Amino acid sequence: MNAAILKEMSIGLLALTVTLLPSITRAQSWPDKPVRVIVPVAAGTSNDLAARLIGDKLSGLWGQQVVVENLGGAGGIPGVNALVRARPDGYTFGFLPGSVVMVTPVLYRSAKFDVERDLVPVAPIAVSPFMIVVNAKSEIQSMADLVREARANPGRINMAALPINTAVHLGAVMLNSVAGIALNIVPYKGASDALLSVVSGQTQVAIGGVPAVVPLMKDGRLRVISVTTRERLPGYEHIPSSHDAVPGFELNSWFGLFAPAGTPGDVVTRVNRDVNSVLKLPDITAKFVPAGIYVMAGSPATLKALIETERPVWAKIAREAGVMTD
Repeated sequence: MNAAILKEMSIGLLALTVTLLPSITRAQSWPDKPVRVIVPVAAGTSNDLAARLIGDKLSGLWGQQVVVENLGGAGGIPGVNALVRARPDGYTFGFLPGSVVMVTPVLYRSAKFDVERDLVPVAPIAVSPFMIVVNAKSEIQSMADLVREARANPGRINMAALPINTAVHLGAVMLNSVAGIALNIVPYKGASDALLSVVSGQTQVAIGGVPAVVPLMKDGRLRVISVTTRERLPGYEHIPSSHDAVPGFELNSWFGLFAPAGTPGDVVTRVNRDVNSVLKLPDITAKFVPAGIYVMAGSPATLKALIETERPVWAKIAREAGVMTD
């Protein structure tokens, strides 16, 4: 090999080293200060619980404090706006529910953020499914029974849901749309109020989260007629999926980790790797499952594909709900 070729190769390797050096140096030194995680919902929710459990593990792994900050209200807009405006230096992330990512931009005029333009997917975290319940003494024994009764009595079966624009409210709208029925959707302030309305007979059916439903199921006050995942839930395999009786109906509240657009790719890769390692820890699963949270780990591409698949579906449902707010 002659001297000229060797010289060209040396110059090329030097240029490559100079190009990669900042990334290598950053990856080795990051994080060298606390990391902020914005949660755009109130403290005490399943989303908040998952963020704090994972943040605690990451603090130990990184040797830096992970600070969870709740910025709730207005469909999550204040939290997402704070994330979008943050410096994309790898020290601010958002622990966002799927409803905020996909539904808020459709239902709120004040939501100016664009998911593809303003956010970078980092990692899918978990899914929190729901259960559909009736009074334990109800003659409705299954989803097929519910659909049949609803078709025979349009508008006369009351479904307890959570406030307008929540995942549960939009899930009820979706059920009506996909099943071709007309349940009368009655919003309640909280999950307990909605479920107890079924227990008391004020409403006939409700959609509730696993932690809220299971105690009422176990003490014989509610009957669970389906889970809202496509597959049966681990630990509740005896309960059919709603999809069996109503193909196309699936309702899950999922969470994902996002960063502001422009966040260095090597940091995104590092965070994804570390989050996935944390999600494999047995004590995370042990704390997640009783809270009705199931791990949904994967790559940034996995999270991006999830959004691309579900966003058109939820946009359609949100428009059908017809409730646009400021």
